[in-house]
Amino acid sequence: MWHPQPPGYPLFVMQSKLIHMFVPSVEDTFLVGVIIATAIALLVAVYLGRDMFGSWIAGAIGAALLLVNPAFMYSGLTSTIRTYVAVVPLVCAYFCWQLWRGRSAYWWAAALALGVGSGYRPQMLVLLFPLWALCAWRGKRSVREFLAGLAVVALSSGVWIYILLSRFQNLEKFSDTITLYLTNQSRNSSPFFSAPVDGWLRMLGFLIAWNGMAIAGWILFRFFAKPRAERGTAWFLALWIVPPLVFHATIHLAAADQALITITAFCVLGGGVLAALLQRSRSLGIAAVGFAVTLNLMAFWHPISLYPFVERVGIEGNLLYMRKQITDGLWEMSWPCFRYVNVESEQAFETFQKTLAESPGKSFVIWNRSPVTWRKLAYYFPEQTYCLLHDQLHTDIYTVTAACWQGANFLSRYDGAPVRIPLAGASRVIWVLGEDSPAKAALGPRLQSAGPGGIYWTPAEPMAVPGYQLVN
Repeated sequence: MWHPQPPGYPLFVMQSKLIHMFVPSVEDTFLVGVIIATAIALLVAVYLGRDMFGSWIAGAIGAALLLVNPAFMYSGLTSTIRTYVAVVPLVCAYFCWQLWRGRSAYWWAAALALGVGSGYRPQMLVLLFPLWALCAWRGKRSVREFLAGLAVVALSSGVWIYILLSRFQNLEKFSDTITLYLTNQSRNSSPFFSAPVDGWLRMLGFLIAWNGMAIAGWILFRFFAKPRAERGTAWFLALWIVPPLVFHATIHLAAADQALITITAFCVLGGGVLAALLQRSRSLGIAAVGFAVTLNLMAFWHPISLYPFVERVGIEGNLLYMRKQITDGLWEMSWPCFRYVNVESEQAFETFQKTLAESPGKSFVIWNRSPVTWRKLAYYFPEQTYCLLHDQLHTDIYTVTAACWQGANFLSRYDGAPVRIPLAGASRVIWVLGEDSPAKAALGPRLQSAGPGGIYWTPAEPMAVPGYQLVN
């Protein structure tokens, strides 16, 4: 639990260890964490919507929209920590809103919400800082008092930053790990990391799908009712929404739960719109709320069918390609996706364990595009070496690299054309492959199926797959 993926989630780790003192099961520990996060997020959404739009109904509708949002529900099922990506921006926005309205007594609470809360996901310190900074300046209107708030942010965030740094040998090792992680995560999707256009369009498609579902249920009703909000509310929401959207559109966005930082804002705003419509026409308002809730639930339980990959010809081809990315994004925050991954994971664990037991000598595990995350395998089988083939997803342009881990410990990274991966004296290669893995297609009949779950094996011998070469 001290070794989540970089850059680390120190506050979440400490919270989980604290809960684990009273809840013996690891699974139940994470379940309690999800329940706590969900309760806080919904409660704060109610209060923020009430204060922002002057109505308990607005707050309740906003919380309801968040509760049925596909990304929020999917996060509760799959990721304890990512549920807090909804909690922290809501708590921070609530106290910042008080500052925005001139209630200067909340300066310390807003500073602590940002400084401490970002320990759940460090990048929120940067993405929510513009919101805090402008609200703090507006609420205090004094350089001295603003600097005092800034000091509270620095000191409170410094606690978890120190804990993060303490897990590394030195500052250089920390910097190298973060740089490597950001590069590996963004090199296939961000234009700032020389990603191919297809990879960037895929990330934009995800951004549209995940944020779009937080808007689709109420946006048309905005033409019939204007939320009753204080002057400057639009600027406040822009400070909340725009910085994360810019980051997600240009640097990194790979999972629906990462978009919760903006989805929460859209749900609060949607609560204000639907509450205004409800006040204008009770019957129309009830129908609109029902429509918004139903649309979100339908998107979660029955997402739009995936479209087949299309030939990229002209503007129409590009639009069809983008449509596929959006529908892929809808699929990746749905119940069928969760059920598929869950079933595949259970089958893979059983097959993987049996294959290891039957493997003579040393095994070398290679993972590529499998729905079964290698981190789960590494958690239950930490003694194994896992080599991850990172290639460009769903495009014909390959930007490839490989990274080897043993359990939670990073071992090495390999680059090149092709990328040469040493077998390190292994006698058998265990392959964990998804259906769209180029390695699976290239190896074909050489792969021996070990059982269900996408687990295969081959003798450990020199061989080539697209972009990679295994060497002794």
